Amino acid sequence: DPVVDGEDVLDGRHANQHIPQFTGYLRIHEGNQDADYYAAARNFWDMVVPHRVYSHGGVGVGEMFRTRDVIAGSLYDDDNHAETCPLYNQLKLSRNLFFHDPDPKYMNYYEQGLFNQILGSRRDVASTESPEVTYFVPVQPGRRRGYGNIGTCCGGTGMENHTKYQDS
Repeated sequence: DPVVDGEDVLDGRHANQHIPQFTGYLRIHEGNQDADYYAAARNFWDMVVPHRVYSHGGVGVGEMFRTRDVIAGSLYDDDNHAETCPLYNQLKLSRNLFFHDPDPKYMNYYEQGLFNQILGSRRDVASTESPEVTYFVPVQPGRRRGYGNIGTCCGGTGMENHTKYQDS
């Protein structure tokens, strides 16, 4: 309800838990045409982009949304920035919103995230034992991505991420 009313209540919330909910709200709107569900999805997107997005498209620190418009201030909160799964889900929301409103901002963000974070989220090595994907993409100066057989949501989503190159 607060997001429908345009109230930004995202500070400190778990990014990957909430982004898929708003994709779901948009799907509910498609089924019943309830304007509140569409407003929730659209307003949520506008609360995230550009207010909580790093230059490569990723969001969050330690899986959480940080304070609106304090991107640089979040750089030293933690070493873990821009979990891959929230970006994956934010891209799904962006794509679906574009189908309802062909505003270029949705696909500009889609391209930003896809080519700047998703493309670099898998190590370019052959492996039959590990997906070699990232969990977080750090944005602090001098930090490097880690790759591996991630035992988190990003391990599975990390393999699915790369099907997005042809879906939009």
